[in-house]
Amino acid sequence: MGIGYNNMNNNWMYLFQQGLGMLGINNTFGSFGSFGNFGSFGNFDSMSMNGSLFNYNVNYDAMAGMAVANAVLGVAGQAISSSRAEKQAEKQEYEMNSKNLENMQNEIEDLKDIVSDDNKVEKEIDSKYDKNIETANTNYKNLEAKYNKLSEEITGYDNDIKDIEKKMAETNPAPTEEEKKSLTDKKAALEKKKDDTQKMLDKIDITEAYQEIEDAKNAKAKAIEDKKAEINERIKKLENNIEELQKEVDSYDLDAANGNSLSRTSDKKYEALLKNGVAPKGSYTKANVKTA
Repeated sequence: MGIGYNNMNNNWMYLFQQGLGMLGINNTFGSFGSFGNFGSFGNFDSMSMNGSLFNYNVNYDAMAGMAVANAVLGVAGQAISSSRAEKQAEKQEYEMNSKNLENMQNEIEDLKDIVSDDNKVEKEIDSKYDKNIETANTNYKNLEAKYNKLSEEITGYDNDIKDIEKKMAETNPAPTEEEKKSLTDKKAALEKKKDDTQKMLDKIDITEAYQEIEDAKNAKAKAIEDKKAEINERIKKLENNIEELQKEVDSYDLDAANGNSLSRTSDKKYEALLKNGVAPKGSYTKANVKTA
């Protein structure tokens, strides 16, 4: 009994095509049509191993060829996708490097502008140095004022003592014994005050206070020089980074300028161009440059 199935309604056909699909072989055989006369289920003459399956000739070479072709195309597609991703990554890195170069060059210009002016460098150091100088100046002024005040007091005591001695030496009229005792007591009190004041004055060291100002100024000057050295070191480091990064950017630019075989002058034609000497003005094309 012959069984004729339409290939759209044949479950066996559907399963067979699904199996081919899993191998990456789609529609290899086109439309199967019918499987022809299968004969009886007891007679499998139509299923000989000579290539006739359900009255359908299977081209195994074609199947193998398509599988290999699909595999090759799959690998090629992956390679193309990978190459595109790599190119995109290279372009992004190039743009980032170019931006970094610009930023570093701008920073170097700013740093060189700062390091060339002590007033600008001064703004970069800790404000404590100015505060230390200000404190030292204030201490010096206060100490100086105290020193001057004590000196004036001693001078006043000296004048008062001289006045007492003058009164004690008068003879017309000469001081009485009681007056002499009073003048003597006043003189002794003044001399005591003068002596105490002199001791306080001796404790004041104006020179030391002045040296504190100088030390504070020297500390600030050193901080400025250290900051200059730090800035110059930063400039040097940036210049080294620029040198390295510039190589990568130049490499990308040169690679881009190199073009491809379609956009370059052939080596043979370029050699001929060189043999002919300098090309006439305007004839040295972009394609020639890419070859060069």
